[in-house]
Amino acid sequence: MANGARGNTDVKRQGLIPTLEVDILLENPVGEVVAIEVKPSSTVKAHDFKGLKYLSNLLNDRFLRGIVLYTGDQPVPFGSNLHALPVSALWRTSE
Repeated sequence: MANGARGNTDVKRQGLIPTLEVDILLENPVGEVVAIEVKPSSTVKAHDFKGLKYLSNLLNDRFLRGIVLYTGDQPVPFGSNLHALPVSALWRTSE
């Protein structure tokens, strides 16, 4: 369990179906989900979001956000509630 802004959050690794995978699922007590996929690549493409899009369709309103962490240097939007973020953003401050 991780303590999130909205209370306790379950952290899970989930294989959705044999060909679709999401690396990390964060689920709060009311069932809202943030999904994270980690890619060891400096570029990100639409197919990198395949598992996140599947999960978004499956969960509907419970799906808050899908994030692909990658080794590039720019945040990139990929549709409603889907974003690619540089892994380095995890260590940035808002200063």
